[in-house]
Amino acid sequence: EIIVMIDGLHPQHAHRAAAYEEYKWRLIDLCAWEPEFRGCLPLVFDEHTHQAGMTRRALELVRTPLVFFVEHDTWPVGEIDWPGILRAIEEPGVNVVRLHIFDRVIDEHRHLYGEPMTIAGLPVVPTRAWSQRPHLARTEWYRRLIARYFGRDARTMIEDVLYAAMLNRLDAGLDAFAEWGVYIYAPA
Repeated sequence: EIIVMIDGLHPQHAHRAAAYEEYKWRLIDLCAWEPEFRGCLPLVFDEHTHQAGMTRRALELVRTPLVFFVEHDTWPVGEIDWPGILRAIEEPGVNVVRLHIFDRVIDEHRHLYGEPMTIAGLPVVPTRAWSQRPHLARTEWYRRLIARYFGRDARTMIEDVLYAAMLNRLDAGLDAFAEWGVYIYAPA
């Protein structure tokens, strides 16, 4: 099942209301009639709710133990070992396996990553940095995360809050690797 979150229009974009309404109706129509979109549920928000608020609502509808989160502008590419990712996320302490958009860790971010390792045969790198890039996560863990870090009226991007939350753990000397259990799929 695929939940497509369709946000309400932000007031600052009121001048684009007609175009956005057209976009939303075309997307809803695809979900209803296009065979390739079978199984897609458009979750439409009448007012601007933003990513965190929409995700809170969408997670109420998820009936699976895992959720694959993909933003519309950062989709997965390349060969992905899905069976390996599923094996790894079943391991204790692994809450998220994120896909990376780069072929290497840039030097400015090196301090946010641990050493490459293998979990259940999957090559990964532990990370202390949250990114909203495509990721597979435990549904219940995600629900707890949203409840802990985002108030009911939060209107923000998830990454804007969680990146700082994880980094603050690092700055406080806490082991964000163990506490968060976030890994990046890292094939050679």
